[in-house]
Amino acid sequence: MPIEVQQSAFKVPSEEPFSFTFNNSVMNYCVGISAFQITYSNQTDNWIRSLAIQISSAVGDSKTVSGQVSIRMEDDSQHSADASSFVVPVCIAVTELPDHNTTIGNQPEITTKNPRTVPFPNQGSSGVIYGCFQSGFDLSFAQKDHQVLTAYASCNLVNSGSEQGLISSMAGMEDGNGNQVDAPTVDAGYIATLRTSPVALNYRRAQTLKPTSITIDGWRSVGAAIAIITDWQVRFPSVNNIQTITVGAWGDQVFNNISISGNTVTIPQLYSGISDHSNHAQDDSQSHCGVQIVAVPGK
Repeated sequence: MPIEVQQSAFKVPSEEPFSFTFNNSVMNYCVGISAFQITYSNQTDNWIRSLAIQISSAVGDSKTVSGQVSIRMEDDSQHSADASSFVVPVCIAVTELPDHNTTIGNQPEITTKNPRTVPFPNQGSSGVIYGCFQSGFDLSFAQKDHQVLTAYASCNLVNSGSEQGLISSMAGMEDGNGNQVDAPTVDAGYIATLRTSPVALNYRRAQTLKPTSITIDGWRSVGAAIAIITDWQVRFPSVNNIQTITVGAWGDQVFNNISISGNTVTIPQLYSGISDHSNHAQDDSQSHCGVQIVAVPGK
């Protein structure tokens, strides 16, 4: 029963496929997002009616998880997301043999008023570790498009006992004049496993272009690791039009390029950004990105 983790080696545009091929047959899995960037196709500033990411996925052959990304950013003047917009998907898989000590999966369209119950393993005497992360979101104004002051999305998983967990979400987008999106949703992945399982979960939140390092206590070495967005917020200093939104764990200014040294995992950059065509950008004191680091041990 290995637990394997992988990150896409490519930036995945909207409506394009992606796949993860693991070393062993996939018994169960979940997908998430390490980073995303969405920009308008007309290369200028616009209002927003809808901002959304969705990921569909399924097991292809026995060792492969395949999927497709859908990206949406649009206003009421027929402006939409450019083909250069992308998502960096990640995947966690239980492979080779079924594992009753680990529960893993995805839950769509979680709202503040509609949290989701998910199964937890029997904790026994060892206890359980658990975490959730985003696999998509939908922030849409019902009536018309608006400028943007702030946008955010987050998910949270708690142990509710009796071999169950509860995933909740908070999400929104507003223009600073009392206009807010209607019925925002967050898609979430989750994992819950015994503390004795071969996986480590560590949460970090930052707004920085500098490296963020995480040490896995008690391990001699990390074999592989991914960073999955759990929560993010972008906020302009004042209400503004928008051209581009950029969120996640980043390396080489393209996508996540985690480095591993012994039992330490380092993310080159971890931040959330929003900008227009006139050099207006986010207020870093009110913007951030939080990620769940999921690591498996080295041999």
